[in-house]
Amino acid sequence: MQGINFTEPMFKAVIEGRKTQTRRIIKDSDIVCVVDAGTVLYESTGERVKPRYKVGETLYLKEPYFDCTDEGQEGLYYRYRGDNMGLYVWQNKRFMPAKYARYFIKITGVRCERLQDISYEDCLDEGITCDVMKYTYTPKDTDGYISKQKAIQDFATLINSIHGEGTWDANPYVWVYDFELTEEIEKNIEVKNG
Repeated sequence: MQGINFTEPMFKAVIEGRKTQTRRIIKDSDIVCVVDAGTVLYESTGERVKPRYKVGETLYLKEPYFDCTDEGQEGLYYRYRGDNMGLYVWQNKRFMPAKYARYFIKITGVRCERLQDISYEDCLDEGITCDVMKYTYTPKDTDGYISKQKAIQDFATLINSIHGEGTWDANPYVWVYDFELTEEIEKNIEVKNG
């Protein structure tokens, strides 16, 4: 089973059901030609590239963790849950094994597009509800919706904070993954904690 990384605010947006879509930059996307929604072609080499994740695939969410069994104790600690583990150092989420996962998502759609082709609705599916750089999610505008311009600006800010300044302006090709939390979440939590 493959894992997937999110920043802490986006991880929380996923488990709260506010984020149901993610974009992943296609390597060397400046030389990409889109063949169809699920395949791209590197024009320089003719190599076809498929998305990393497939529709129907279940992924586990990676997060900083600590396994106390190595220290003679029992239990797992998770930074994104707010656990306090004293003097121990969190394990890097990139190396988190599936057996420690608390949350899982199922890929429901995959397509390729330019980063700046994101729609207002997709910004909301990406978890954009306010100024993401402040890592606080404030209520929406008085009419219940954030403006289209603000949603896209906030998404651009988010993508630049993750991939570096200028990413939005470079407008690379991205894989767009739609997903949902799986029903297995509660069962897995009960098994691990029970």
